[in-house]
Amino acid sequence: MLQKRNRTLLEYLTLLSFILLIVIYHVFGYVGPFGFDDMIYAEMANNLNKGIIVYHHHFSYRIVLIYFTSISYQLFGINDHASALPSMILAISIVIMIFDITRKKGLSQLIMALSLSTLSYWLLFYSDKLSADIYVAFSTMLSLYIIHKYKYDSKKRNPIMYGVALSFSLLFGFTSKGTIILLLPLVGYLILTDIILKKNTKFWGAFVIGTVSLLASYFLVFELLTGNFAMRFDTISQNGYLNRCSYDLQPTILLLKRISFQFINLATSSGMLTGYLFVFAYLFRMKIKRYIKLNNSFSFFFVSSIILFLSANFMSISYKAYVPMCLDPRHFLFLLPIVAIPSSKIVHDFVIERKGLIAIFSALLGVSILSYYTQFDVFKKLYLPLLILFGLFSVVKKTLKTQIAFTFLFFVILLYRPMQPVISNSSVNYNAQKLAAHQYVLNRYTSAYVLTNKVQTRIFNYYNEFKTDKSLTFVDYQALDIDTLTDKQKVLFLNWRTESLTGLTRGDLPYYAKNISSQNIDFENEAINLAVYELNDVPKKRKVLSTLNTFDFPIKKWEMDSADITNAIVYRGEFSCKIRKYSPVFETSIDSFNLKPRADLLISGKVFCYYKEETKTKLVLSIEDTSGCYVWKAKKISKYLTAYENWWGARYVFQIKSTELKPSSVVKIYVLNPDVHDIYLDDFKIDFFELSY
Repeated sequence: MLQKRNRTLLEYLTLLSFILLIVIYHVFGYVGPFGFDDMIYAEMANNLNKGIIVYHHHFSYRIVLIYFTSISYQLFGINDHASALPSMILAISIVIMIFDITRKKGLSQLIMALSLSTLSYWLLFYSDKLSADIYVAFSTMLSLYIIHKYKYDSKKRNPIMYGVALSFSLLFGFTSKGTIILLLPLVGYLILTDIILKKNTKFWGAFVIGTVSLLASYFLVFELLTGNFAMRFDTISQNGYLNRCSYDLQPTILLLKRISFQFINLATSSGMLTGYLFVFAYLFRMKIKRYIKLNNSFSFFFVSSIILFLSANFMSISYKAYVPMCLDPRHFLFLLPIVAIPSSKIVHDFVIERKGLIAIFSALLGVSILSYYTQFDVFKKLYLPLLILFGLFSVVKKTLKTQIAFTFLFFVILLYRPMQPVISNSSVNYNAQKLAAHQYVLNRYTSAYVLTNKVQTRIFNYYNEFKTDKSLTFVDYQALDIDTLTDKQKVLFLNWRTESLTGLTRGDLPYYAKNISSQNIDFENEAINLAVYELNDVPKKRKVLSTLNTFDFPIKKWEMDSADITNAIVYRGEFSCKIRKYSPVFETSIDSFNLKPRADLLISGKVFCYYKEETKTKLVLSIEDTSGCYVWKAKKISKYLTAYENWWGARYVFQIKSTELKPSSVVKIYVLNPDVHDIYLDDFKIDFFELSY
């Protein structure tokens, strides 16, 4: 009895340890909002508390997430902890369900199951993020937990109650994010096998009736609220936007790459493949017929994890076209808790009986070689240590001590990567960044334009609790010209972290951010890469020349070959330009600008591009005199290409200091296409400005 109590105590201490890991990760590893989807959710939750509900945005239909967040804001206010709390509760709930399923399998297997799920990096990483994907992971885990509890628990269960509970669980996922549909092939398989075996008919009957009733009620509610029962789907269609995951609107080769090897590459490089390595290794020695009937808990989760993996790779998330899931680790969180359960038993059997030694070692060796060439960091920190661990324990004597040692080292290896944000958070220092935002902006100014990047504007609105008073206005410095902001104080807020989240580099900053006068400096902190400037002294900008080449007719100062002009693919107007290695070149004399002494030259513009494949194309600025080229600068265009075989506008900005300019010089601007791929250009705009101080 005492031994049983001690074992139970150790089990619950293990559970508590993993729950504490989630809390510790949030306290010490949180690096702030992303500034995209999460800020939209936060604003919608705040609006809900004000009684404001909109139906024209597809995120509005992620009802559970919005409601949970709104409740958290009501209780604790709008802050990072309140935003994180619902996700943390769901992540902890996933841990508890895995604990309940595996606790009877022994302490070693319990630790391995919790490690393979919680320490899979991405589940822990998103455990405190305002994200719909943790809701889908919870719904998936809860659904399989309910089925497992009914089918494999020794106690007799009420089939009606459990069937209806499963319906509610899937509705929870459906009202969180539409990607819960990736669970449907597995549910269909489970129903089909039980129908063939004539088992659990009442349970599945209750589930089908419950699901139909709940969905009918769901659509009826929206019919009453909006007059359109399919409002959710219409809104998703209207809010759809073209991106690199729009596989139905891009070359077929991209789709073939996505379903053939890119998902495996993602799983490998992200570390999400860890649990599946052991499941795939087990396939080499299992007897299919023995598991296809799902006669026990292990076979249930083993088969479920494989079907979900196939569904994640191949199933379409659109009913209109074949569009598999976009490749982002957060979309596949639902796989991690499920595969952790069968893989923990496979690893445990290896430790106890050395089962599957060759298959496991081969799988680890294969993924180690792959990651060595594709993602060295994860090779070094995850796959190589695991390979060494399994290699070492394949030759040591099987004892209780070696079993304990293996379990501990297995836990430590999996713990290392997720703890990196905690270790490196001092370099990000989000808390210091947030403090500076409040101290030097929100608490200092009552009326001002705060110019910053797009992500930071959203985060500022979040910090400011989405106040509708526009006396303090947060402006994306790429969206508006500073010269149009004349009625209030102007403040520049530069933050390297949010700039990188926006995809910007220092070269993308506006001209006034690159020419900060000493009179403007308010706060600078290199340790956190953050600065605040009062823009009291901004360089004066004067336009000296502007040109727009639509390629519809010849235009002065543009050197063009008529053979390159085409009407095959056009952005606007009648013609575009299909370029080979070089595009048409714009050339003009700098002397013609009549720049003031000590005035800089600012060149900015936009060109629309159409690419059929990946490119290394650059937009080039060249300044030459009689002695040759003495200024050569280039901007990569690829980061502006959201999808292929579509038109995208690529922006560019160059600033040339007056000290760099020589008399009798000419400036040339063109697009360089080193791959000589088929590229089309249209509406090539160039503006020249004088910057004087």
